Order: sequence, then C-alpha cells, then structure tokens
Amino acid sequence: EKSASTAKLAEMESKLDAATNSMSQLTEQVSSLENANKDLEKQLRETGEELEKTKSDIASTSAEKTQLSEEVTKLLNAKKEAEDNATSLESKLEAANSTNTQLSDQVTSLESAYGEASEQLR
Repeated sequence: EKSASTAKLAEMESKLDAATNSMSQLTEQVSSLENANKDLEKQLRETGEELEKTKSDIASTSAEKTQLSEEVTKLLNAKKEAEDNATSLESKLEAANSTNTQLSDQVTSLESAYGEASEQLR
C-alpha cells in the first residue's frame, strides 16, 4: 500500500511538473503576445498619425489648388479684358486715322483753294 501511495505521489509530481512546464510555456506565450500587441498598438498609433498628416496635406493641397484655380480665373478674366481693350483701342485708332486722313484731305483742298485764290488776286 505504501508503494502504491509512493507511485501515486510520483505520478502526481510528474503531472505537477508537466502542468508547471505548460504554465511556464503559456506565460511566455502570453508575454510574447503582449509584446506583439504593444508593437501593433505602436504601429497603429504611428499609422494613425501618418494618416492625419496625410489628411492635413491633402486639405492644404486642395486649398492651394482652389486658390490657384481662382488666380487662374482672375488672370484669364484680366487677359480677356485686356484683349477687349486692345480691340477697342484698335477701333479708336482706325477711326482716328480715318479722321486724320479726312483732315489731311481737307487741308490739301484748302491749300489748293488758297493757292488758286492767291493766283487770282495777283
């Protein structure tokens, strides 16, 4: 009976050692998983920060694009206005040239008439 108890005790000690080894392995695995979880949390936090920076960059780029688009529109409007002014000035120049030609013809005609009148008076 004593040997049966000793054998039972030895068997229980063996099971206790096995359970202790399993517990130790599980503790190491849990520790490893906790460290992996911390690394993942750090990566997630860094990725979140990068995402926020990217969103900010996109917002800035979008604002710059809008501003540049408005400036391009203003420049195109200014160009159209300048073209319209140039066309108007060309029309006025043509009218002035026509008037100048008419005045020149009138001066020539008056000079001719003056010359004829001077000849008649002599």
